[in-house]
Amino acid sequence: MQNFTIMGRFRFFLIDIIRGTSIIKVLKELRRQQFLPAEQLELIRQQKLDHLFKLAQSTTDYYSQFKSYHELPILTKDIITSNFNGIISRSFKEKLVRKTTGGSTAEPFAYYSTRQSQSYL
Repeated sequence: MQNFTIMGRFRFFLIDIIRGTSIIKVLKELRRQQFLPAEQLELIRQQKLDHLFKLAQSTTDYYSQFKSYHELPILTKDIITSNFNGIISRSFKEKLVRKTTGGSTAEPFAYYSTRQSQSYL
């Protein structure tokens, strides 16, 4: 993790401890991948997408109705709201972080995020 000062590392370490995130691990992964050839990045992306869809298909009621991710509709607030319990994975056992939008265009929208997602933010 070049370019990190000792204070910078310590700051991320503290954030990881307090929030339960893994920012340092995510940064290492992103730095390792940033200069990979486009073809290799595409392969990584496709593998992650295939894995994610199979996992969602086998652990949620909502995604189990689709045979391929190509069939998936674009998720809207209405779809998520009306299928909320069916979208949450039965196998996910980690703590979820509740987030809400500001509601500037309508009602505030509540959703859940993982600690890993928070690390990428």
